[in-house]
Amino acid sequence: MRLRYRLAACGGVLGLAAVAAVRYAVVRVTVRGDSMAPVYRDGARVLVHRGGRVAVGRVVVLERPVPGVLWPLPPVTRTASARTVGARRWIIKRVAAVPGDPAPFDRVPMLDHTPGCRVPAGRLVLLGDNPLNSYDSRQAGYFPMERVLGTVVAQRSLTALRTGWRGGRGGPTDAADGGAPSAGGSDGHGADEPVDIP
Repeated sequence: MRLRYRLAACGGVLGLAAVAAVRYAVVRVTVRGDSMAPVYRDGARVLVHRGGRVAVGRVVVLERPVPGVLWPLPPVTRTASARTVGARRWIIKRVAAVPGDPAPFDRVPMLDHTPGCRVPAGRLVLLGDNPLNSYDSRQAGYFPMERVLGTVVAQRSLTALRTGWRGGRGGPTDAADGGAPSAGGSDGHGADEPVDIP
């Protein structure tokens, strides 16, 4: 009888540990702005896997640099609290090139002033899907990988509000509407509550 209670207690502790791990691994984000339109429009809700695999074509949420200062604070860690995440400004962009890839000078002239023909270690080339309304590598050059919060793994569409979240890489078939922490150009609020990303 005691063994059964101990097993049940262990199962409960493991369940709480799993919930805690998921809490820090996934962030709800609400997109603010149209830099990723038409796939992710203003108000779109997405789930971001903190520390997810960064690859060409994936959509990432990263800390927005401060003009003239870049990043005044150290990078956010994978286990940072909702308050820490929410105190930063975030943007959402699509990965165009990762370390070791040929630098896409044809699409990103800003990179012409960077030495070498390949994307440097620890750097990314990031582009918004809407080039007329996007602050990205076309203006800023390379972005440091250490500033990436995570990768978008699902979005909540207007038609899916009744059916829930759906996975996806942000392809053209995904509907636009959004989630809790946000990516884009405005201030973020946290990992447990919506974060706006312009």
